[in-house]
This record gives sequence, C-alpha cells and structure tokens, in this order.
Amino acid sequence: MASWAGERPGRPSRGYQSAKSSSRHSPSRRSLTHIAAIGHYPQGRGILGLLIREPDTLRLTDLTAHPDATGFPAGHPPMRSFLSAPVRGRKAVFGNLYLTNKRGGAEFDADDEAVLATLAAAAGVAIDNARLYDAVQRRERWLTASG
Repeated sequence: MASWAGERPGRPSRGYQSAKSSSRHSPSRRSLTHIAAIGHYPQGRGILGLLIREPDTLRLTDLTAHPDATGFPAGHPPMRSFLSAPVRGRKAVFGNLYLTNKRGGAEFDADDEAVLATLAAAAGVAIDNARLYDAVQRRERWLTASG
C-alpha cells in the first residue's frame, strides 16, 4: 500500500486493526511488519483527532499541510491525499472510513467524496441494524428465561 492507512491506495482503511482470523482476511507478514515498524496504534491526535471532535467529511490534497496535522510515527509510510467520511448511526457516530493516496497520484474529487459518504452511510445503517437485532435477541432470551 502506498499509505498504511488504506493498505492499498484509494481503498477503505482497516486502520491498525487486523481482520478476524479467516485466512482470506488475515494480515500478511508484510502488513504485520508495517504495523511493528509504526510502533503504536493511532492515539486520536492530529487529523484523526479532528475527525473524532468534528465528525464531518474531510477531503485534503495534502494532509501534512492541514493545521491539525501532527506528523506520523517514524516507521509510518508517507500519506498525502486524504478523504474521510463519518460512519453515523441514528444516535451516534461509530467511526470513520478514510482513504489515502488515490491511485495514480490524482486528488480525491467530489465523486470520490460522494461514493465514500454513501458507503459510510450504508455502514452506519448496517451497524444500527446489527445493534437492533442484538437487542431483540437479548430481549427474547430474557423473556424466554423469565417465563
């Protein structure tokens, strides 16, 4: 990946979290080496901290030039262009999807922003639905046990 935040340029980030243990989605040795070289997980500072404080779509040509940029850990691959959209549910912001370093070195544009915002909205609905389903299942178990 050109930037570690997306593992491959222009792809949604898995951040620093590895996927569950299926062999198809397990991090490669190369990915684990990158994780070790970076040294620590994100700490909510800089641009990522801004996205926590102000969960809005953000498109940057050069994220290092942004006033909230704080730099990267020593082993972090370089990142330049950046696009982020919040994953919102009905009552909460669950996190962000972000992309870095668009393929071919181009800047992210309004179409990229619209696609990512749509994907983030769909993810928010999916998380809300999963939480509602879980709540219904818990209630059914509780009613069955008490009844």
